[in-house]
Amino acid sequence: MSAFPLRLVYMPIDQNNKTLSKAGVSVSKRNFKRAVDRNRIKRLIREAYRLRKPEYLSNILTPHAFMILYIGKEMPTLQELEKKMTVLFDKISNNKTTS
Repeated sequence: MSAFPLRLVYMPIDQNNKTLSKAGVSVSKRNFKRAVDRNRIKRLIREAYRLRKPEYLSNILTPHAFMILYIGKEMPTLQELEKKMTVLFDKISNNKTTS
């Protein structure tokens, strides 16, 4: 699923796991040559996810693994990422395969 500049890939994980979700973050080296820039974007994405995590996971019944990819070419702000992440997780909660 995509909500530019974020793309979300997810899959269910086994029930033996104690956590409800696992999340990973990736930023392309092709678009951001400097590691400082990539690391900043990853920190912003993780913070946006952390702030809204209880809202996202309240609608998901089975454990899932999430990979959040930043596919934009410009440095984002935390507010932009929060809005787009909310859009992504709303799409997931509306999807019948996660319920």
